[in-house]
Amino acid sequence: MVSRPELVKLVGELSQVVVEARNKLEPSQRNEVWTKHVFIVPLLGGLGWDRYPDMGYEDKDSPDVEGSLDFMIM
Repeated sequence: MVSRPELVKLVGELSQVVVEARNKLEPSQRNEVWTKHVFIVPLLGGLGWDRYPDMGYEDKDSPDVEGSLDFMIM
């Protein structure tokens, strides 16, 4: 897990990524998969979750099917 100052820095960096994405990426590129890889996984890592043993997720291009699971934290 990162220290509080490192977490604050990470949140600032992730915020900047989101701001820049508005100008650089088409709305179709800023999708669920992009959000997971660029925002959620790094943030959870900063909070102390280990990407491989602690997080499980699927990348899907199709709309969610009712009852499907696409992200899990163990």
